[in-house]
Amino acid sequence: MKYHIGAVYVGGVQLPRLKKGIDDIDLKLLTALYYLREGTAFDLSNLTGITRGTASKRLRDLTEVGILREPEIDISTGKLRKVYKTPDKRIIENLLFEWWKRDYEEFGDMIGEELEEPSEKVFKEELKEKIEWGFTVEDLKKLIDGVTLDELLKDSRNKDVDTIVIFEQELVGNLEVKNGVVKLTEEGFKNFTTTIKKDIKENIKDGFEKLREISVDAARKFLEELKTEIEKLEAELTW
Repeated sequence: MKYHIGAVYVGGVQLPRLKKGIDDIDLKLLTALYYLREGTAFDLSNLTGITRGTASKRLRDLTEVGILREPEIDISTGKLRKVYKTPDKRIIENLLFEWWKRDYEEFGDMIGEELEEPSEKVFKEELKEKIEWGFTVEDLKKLIDGVTLDELLKDSRNKDVDTIVIFEQELVGNLEVKNGVVKLTEEGFKNFTTTIKKDIKENIKDGFEKLREISVDAARKFLEELKTEIEKLEAELTW
């Protein structure tokens, strides 16, 4: 499980921090609450898959340190409901950035190097490319037309897709979320196709270079075969 112990600042004011640090469960709850705008532990449990008991405890912890406001008490249904309101978007952004920096530091420790602390710009650039491996092709096909948040989270074949990933991708402009509907933006489509094309080119180039080291003739033959395959693909395309 991931933890972060760094201080978080919003508007120049340092937020109190959890004793254990922010982790992915806290961020799932905060980002889910951001999209719901308000909700109970039960609502957040349904959306995130986090157990109701864990959600209740984490929401209390987040409230105690001031990241969330005290919940409103609602008895209109005949049952006592604690309704939490979404925190400011910038608070979630800063918590997310601090969490990511901790992962970066841990990677440096793992490889035995002291890496320079990454900037928020670097963080966002990496997130832009994440859409290529954060979503399945089926997810992206749905996102082009728009899909409800609930449907995307429940139907996604990629278990890595959660409210954190959606928040990240909205943050960098790859996705937009309006009235509970998640949609791929023009910029997101461009970033996705650019990353795919880059990967294809790099894989072909790497394979070609290895083949050329073994045999120049074999490399030339490979290029001719590649041209033939491309022509076949063009013929198969239905525009």
